[in-house]
Amino acid sequence: MSSGECLTHHVADYIADLRRRDCSKDHVGICEKYLAIVLAQTNWKTLGDISAASFQRALIELQSNRNIKTSTINRYIARTKGFTRWMHEGRRIGVDPLVSIRFGRENLGQRRGLTNREIIALLKAPRTRREVYQFLMLTGLRRGECEELCWGDVHDHAAVPFLALRTDQTKNGYADQLELHPTLLPILRRPVHASASDLVFARVPSKAELLADIRAGGVDPDREGVGLVDLHSLRHTFDRLVVETGCTVKEAAALMRHRDPKMTMNVYARLGVSEARGIMARVVLPTTAPPPYPPSHSLPGTGLEPASLAELAPQTI
Repeated sequence: MSSGECLTHHVADYIADLRRRDCSKDHVGICEKYLAIVLAQTNWKTLGDISAASFQRALIELQSNRNIKTSTINRYIARTKGFTRWMHEGRRIGVDPLVSIRFGRENLGQRRGLTNREIIALLKAPRTRREVYQFLMLTGLRRGECEELCWGDVHDHAAVPFLALRTDQTKNGYADQLELHPTLLPILRRPVHASASDLVFARVPSKAELLADIRAGGVDPDREGVGLVDLHSLRHTFDRLVVETGCTVKEAAALMRHRDPKMTMNVYARLGVSEARGIMARVVLPTTAPPPYPPSHSLPGTGLEPASLAELAPQTI
């Protein structure tokens, strides 16, 4: 085939072939979304545009601009290499241009949710960043979903206020709804001059800003618990806050918008927003936490009094 052929036609054929092979709807949807992002990031238009060098540059830009971890980059690699391998096996291209691309070595450090002290520290941050932190901790949205949220997605005047998440916005490529926590309603009042297509948040804080704000609140993240802390930790925090309401795992899975059975203990089906209604009002951000500094009379080798050990255990999800 000619190297000048339009690439989108081949992508459409690949997606159609996945459907014919009875691949799951979720898998097909994710492949389609990831390939669309890769084509936009690399600016590939024709078969001749595909190259390992341009793909690697795009991956570096994705990881830098979206602050995504290596495991997610590996998913982009897997979906794109699957597409080019399919084209090579189908003799649409003579040589697979991405055969030399290798998967990244994933960071084995486990991301964790925030402790109560870290949450309280973030609530002391400057207003523009504090409101984003509150929003993420009380919705569980991912960074990219938050960055793409428009005022038209906010339905704060509905009988039960909710967010409408678009198919091009969510990680799994499905439209969804999420009930709004009452605390967020003042934050999500649309300015008079704002249109439905305007972004709700002008910018989302970086990982560096998040860590700086925690430290500015008098808390050292390195001493709070073992694990990585970044913007996605606020989604883990939302998970913990939801579970602490006493809801069922099935209800928590609905609010977290997990469709993969492995993400919800392999046994629970997904609930709709109406079935999980009412839980959001029971989610509470902490207002008090144990003191951040160890007392003067401490256990040898720990720096902690016996009564403080349980208090200072990291509360994570």
